[in-house]
Amino acid sequence: ILRTIPIFLFSLSSDQLNQSILIDKFFQAKALSDMVIVLRTINNTNATTMIKESTKISCNKKLIRMDLHNPLRATLSAVGLLLGGIVPPQFSYSQANEKILQNWLWSVGDNPCSFTVSEVSQRHFSKFQVDTVHRNYIVDGLNKSIKKLNSAIEKLKEQKIDEITSQIIPQLPIQSLVDFYNSTKLTWIEILQACTILDFERAIDLLPKLNDKIEIFIELTEEIRELLDILKCSKSDVHTRKLKPASMDWLLHLFIVID
Repeated sequence: ILRTIPIFLFSLSSDQLNQSILIDKFFQAKALSDMVIVLRTINNTNATTMIKESTKISCNKKLIRMDLHNPLRATLSAVGLLLGGIVPPQFSYSQANEKILQNWLWSVGDNPCSFTVSEVSQRHFSKFQVDTVHRNYIVDGLNKSIKKLNSAIEKLKEQKIDEITSQIIPQLPIQSLVDFYNSTKLTWIEILQACTILDFERAIDLLPKLNDKIEIFIELTEEIRELLDILKCSKSDVHTRKLKPASMDWLLHLFIVID
């Protein structure tokens, strides 16, 4: 699954600033709905000089300082949030209170979301965070596929079968529809089985296959609805003229001409 995320990096000169500039007062990088904005402060006199900014966070009674010259940690953290819903470990959501809770005792680890990360490990997410992204993608993919399938079935329910419309039933791709429905259910089960043994990569690989089956199922439902709608129109015309119902061959030819 590929996704392109635009990252806009703004480099500011420390010589022209009276004080450090951050996004929303505290952040070097911020994830929006479809992009990431990053601020970097450089020293024109010596581009390699590290520019530190004090934070309100301390560890082992030592104040943690933010490297304004190198926003890599903050950038990866923002991308992780936008790409897969990765949040810092100190944040959690309380369903009972319907708000975000903070417990900074959990703000540890060697990953871009932690302020205690080392210079080397800030480039890598933890295995737990990678699994979190996989789970989020899997849940989102399953939910979307279920909604699409149910929506297609609801549209089919709107079609009424009577004595005349039943004539076209043998010509409809009903069996193909049932086959793809059963195949979709098997893919759902296969994805859930992969998640049960924590094989998230396998489950992720099955999502494009699942999406293809859902799209074909939707196309088949639309084809059935169009054929039934054409038959209903011809039925109405027959009642108006008091003629016999049109033959199946004529209806199929009419469908081809209209399409």
